[in-house]
Amino acid sequence: MRLRESDTPATTLTTTPGRLATFIRTVKAGALDDLS
Repeated sequence: MRLRESDTPATTLTTTPGRLATFIRTVKAGALDDLS
């Protein structure tokens, strides 16, 4: 799975559907809130 940054189209992120799902669950759970 490839994701592209719309502001800088040359920037892409390649991942698997499973890893992306894990990342989304982590964000929704608030586990990354203290990084900002």
